Amino acid sequence: MYFTAEMAKGDELLIDFTKQQPIIYKNGSKDFSVRIAKGTDDISGDYKKYSTLAKYTVNGCLATLEGDKINYPKATWTDKTYTYAVTNNSNLKEHEMAKIANEVAYFVAK
Repeated sequence: MYFTAEMAKGDELLIDFTKQQPIIYKNGSKDFSVRIAKGTDDISGDYKKYSTLAKYTVNGCLATLEGDKINYPKATWTDKTYTYAVTNNSNLKEHEMAKIANEVAYFVAK
């Protein structure tokens, strides 16, 4: 399974998701990592228990965003074949994390 995305300058990024290695994205003060693997387990690497859960639909799958009512450092979901995780250390708000998760799901489905 490969993930292809157009980068800001028109470059293309090709990633082999058959090897479970995180993709790290940095843009100024915002950064996040994406992990994708076969299965349905939580592969985020972030096993902290958060006080707030938010549910979103990303590309037809139910995603769980986890955070503390202000910042959401984790989003996970599965399509029953692959499991997906997006984590960040950038104090992303709920809507920002939902947007990133949706964009990842969209590009992976292509």
